[in-house]
Amino acid sequence: MNILFCGSNAPQELDTQLHYLSAAANRYQHRFMQALAEQGNTVKVFSYIGFPLEEGGREAIQKGKTPFPVRYVFKQQNLLKTLTECRQTLQEQLRDADLCIAYNSVYAWFSLPKMCKKSGKKSVLVLADYSGPESYRSLPRKIYAWLMLQNIRKYDVVVGLSEQTKRYLTKKQRFICSEGGIDREFYDYFGTLSEKQVSENNKIFMYAGVLERVTGLDLMMEAFTQQADESSELWISGKGSLEQEVVAASEKDSRIKYLGFLEYAEYLKCLERADVLVNPRNMNMEENRNNFPSKIMEYLATGKEILSTRFVGWEKFKENVTFCGSTVADMQDALIQCGLNVEKNREVRYTQNREFALSYLWQEQIKRIIKFIGGNYV
Repeated sequence: MNILFCGSNAPQELDTQLHYLSAAANRYQHRFMQALAEQGNTVKVFSYIGFPLEEGGREAIQKGKTPFPVRYVFKQQNLLKTLTECRQTLQEQLRDADLCIAYNSVYAWFSLPKMCKKSGKKSVLVLADYSGPESYRSLPRKIYAWLMLQNIRKYDVVVGLSEQTKRYLTKKQRFICSEGGIDREFYDYFGTLSEKQVSENNKIFMYAGVLERVTGLDLMMEAFTQQADESSELWISGKGSLEQEVVAASEKDSRIKYLGFLEYAEYLKCLERADVLVNPRNMNMEENRNNFPSKIMEYLATGKEILSTRFVGWEKFKENVTFCGSTVADMQDALIQCGLNVEKNREVRYTQNREFALSYLWQEQIKRIIKFIGGNYV
């Protein structure tokens, strides 16, 4: 099939260079597209860059390496001009496409479902992140969330990262849940149970991701500082508005290590050294009800001990992850429990989690999705 993928992605080598680019979302989109191509599909990309760019950012994106033909549209000050360019781009790119897949509901392609229907082509929405009008206080945000919802309900098929996504859809829409995938190279990188490179008495807990309150990192840092185990460390990697709080916490408690935003190769090495990988998402926040912590997929592939708050759909992973509530006290108890069990469960967890992760390789997930949509795949 000829597939048009509409997203907000940039060349992967820019993950650490563009301040407002979400590395996780960028990596997700690239893995999704790559898996589509590996199934014998021809993929071309329409990428809308709506986030702010520093000086030279636009040129870096345009000159960056990409395995697929990409048409970039950059946000302009004049919204009408931006929307006109997006619509023209969609019309051009849709001509040769058999199927169109959009990543999230974005105003840049609000006209996409209607254009697909008019030309007799299926429209598919990967709904990775959405919060309804009830989640916002300001009227403009409520209105935009409502407009997004109306657009979401126009797609033929919706791929949701959470089962909760279904509550936003109409009865006639088709829905499939796919929490994400694991890159085969990443999986193979952890093909051998690594030996500890530090003292056996030193337990390394690691968080890698966005440094924001929505991820629960502030709660995890508080829980960690309150537990008295001097032999444990908390490694933190990422970027976001909590960076200064992370730096301050590391200065106050020497057990907390801020690694900055790591290059991918360094990220892999740190995952290798860590004993427990943490996902402290704050599930008391409404916006966490409709998404899935994609880092769980990579964590499973490492075969490491995993500590996470109970996200939506956690029951599917209950045999592979140590779960807790979203309070500081819950996290503190879970940190102690994982610290006690990590060496005892090390080999068992490695085998168990790696076997479970096999079903989440990107190739397997894309086969499921394409088969559900009704297309052909190799």
